[in-house]
Amino acid sequence: MKIFWIIMIAGAVSACSGLHKDLIEPKVNLQNVQVTDPTFSEATLVFHFQVENPNTVPLEVDKVNYNLKLNGKAFTSGVLDQGLKVDSKSSAVIPLPVRVKYADLASSITTLLSQGSTPYELDGSVKVGWFSVPFKKDGEVKLQE
Repeated sequence: MKIFWIIMIAGAVSACSGLHKDLIEPKVNLQNVQVTDPTFSEATLVFHFQVENPNTVPLEVDKVNYNLKLNGKAFTSGVLDQGLKVDSKSSAVIPLPVRVKYADLASSITTLLSQGSTPYELDGSVKVGWFSVPFKKDGEVKLQE
């Protein structure tokens, strides 16, 4: 009986790996950052990422683990465990809310104000079904005029 399950699992894994060969990596771009729910000591930064799915199948995400660096320094990490879906040949804006303390933003705000932008790096993994797929995206948060 064990051999049957091993063969079934191996077949499922090889079938799924064959499916992934034809999938095109989605494009992810930071659209904007919104400040919400400010208090005297903290606020929520909502990073809006535009996700473009070029594939002929929907992108269904169960969970996202993420780490965010601003200006080269570890800023926050967390888990977004609400299900997300981007239809095939479509795009969607995915909000990533992060609660932050103003004191933790000091160097990034200084860079943002003096240079008009500050670099960010977002990495982590996306859980899709049984698979966890790593990702890494970097760019700049620009001061809007």
